Amino acid sequence: MIATRRSLLAAPVALALAEIAEAKPKRKKRVHTEGSSPLPKPTCPQAVHDAYVTTGPDGQTYPTWGPQIDQDAGCYARHDHGADPKTFHRDYRLPFGYAGARRGMSEDHVGYKVIVFDGVDSPYRWLISMHFGTHSVGGVCNPFHEVVVALLDTRPTNSGSLASKLLADTRAVRDFGPALWNSEHNPPMIPERCQDQADQARARGTPPGVKRAFPIAGKGYEPWVPWMGRGVVPFTGNYLIVNTWDPMMACDEVGQPGGPYCDFVPNVGTGTGIFFQGGAFGFDLRAYNGPVGRFWTDPMGLEIRQQGDADAVEQFISPRLVGRRITTGANRAESLGEPGDRWTACACTQQGAQPAVREGSIRLPADGVVVDPN
Repeated sequence: MIATRRSLLAAPVALALAEIAEAKPKRKKRVHTEGSSPLPKPTCPQAVHDAYVTTGPDGQTYPTWGPQIDQDAGCYARHDHGADPKTFHRDYRLPFGYAGARRGMSEDHVGYKVIVFDGVDSPYRWLISMHFGTHSVGGVCNPFHEVVVALLDTRPTNSGSLASKLLADTRAVRDFGPALWNSEHNPPMIPERCQDQADQARARGTPPGVKRAFPIAGKGYEPWVPWMGRGVVPFTGNYLIVNTWDPMMACDEVGQPGGPYCDFVPNVGTGTGIFFQGGAFGFDLRAYNGPVGRFWTDPMGLEIRQQGDADAVEQFISPRLVGRRITTGANRAESLGEPGDRWTACACTQQGAQPAVREGSIRLPADGVVVDPN
């Protein structure tokens, strides 16, 4: 092959450019520390928000986790989803609203939260995703929300692939029972548009402890407890409790029986101080003897379905779980945010929680307008 002038020059030019690049001081990535005051960023346009999607088991596109601050676009999302699912496993994908869509539900995107943590003294990692909103009165009247529980064996495998390590990936629309005051004796809330919501929960047979407990402004936290102890993939008891330490909305004062028990007002929080509470005996998957591999249930996880059924929701249980009981351990959750990546931090601690909000990127809707999803 005869070399052209261009090809003869290419090597020394490339070498010279490489030497210049090597000699040039490398720009350090700017990292804001707590207490710093960077310039405010604009709210992300819808196109940026809509770019955070993934494919569900049904082949449809769903929204998924996104950071509070999109550093590529240089804008604020204005909401928070907790821990990045990639801290569970680099290849795990989490479609928000997949089970709900099969039930004909549509829940507001900002209400999906994710917690990832390791079990106590065990090689198992848990991912819990739950829809609940601290920003709206809508959560008072709607008791049905999507819950995802996934389990991973963190012990080394030859491939390290998700398929070789995943033990469970379950999702269902769960019943969260009545909306109550998070105060002494947990009296029921009687909002104007669903005054019988607590009576309806009792009629459905929700057991004691299943609840959504809303705080009074300026004090208290907000625990949400789904009904987990029933269905094709049962969990022990109802000790899956996710708390919001700093709710964005709260009741202004204790109301009177027979009246609107609560007027929601903006609270001092940002809704990012989320922590998991496993109850006195932890939260665990019962000694399992049900279907294994991929199988399908109705959206609430109560009955078996066939793959092609209109309301079929895909579940996965590894054969390795048959006859085994795996627990998180009592009252334990540790943050698994990526080291040095403070945008994926989940504020999970055993005793409480610190808000994960950064740079003031989270706030209630402008002008005090409260989003009321469903």
